[in-house]
Amino acid sequence: MRNDIRASQHPTTGGGRVNKQKMIEVCSDIAADAKHDATEFDGKEFNGKNVAEYFGNHGASIAALANMVKALIEEPPNDQR
Repeated sequence: MRNDIRASQHPTTGGGRVNKQKMIEVCSDIAADAKHDATEFDGKEFNGKNVAEYFGNHGASIAALANMVKALIEEPPNDQR
């Protein structure tokens, strides 16, 4: 996984408003990274180091997606902005 996806990424602008363009970019990056990882790890030795790296990459992707879902849930409805 490239270093541009991090669990700390938060898809909001100031004031708690969700930046949907940022969400689209993060989703695109996650999809590209998952495809890259599938190719990169295919045929590698099944050992603790490779498994830990692969799971770590996916854990970061899951955390980034969770941050986006959380931001959407916490976003106030349009009539309350």
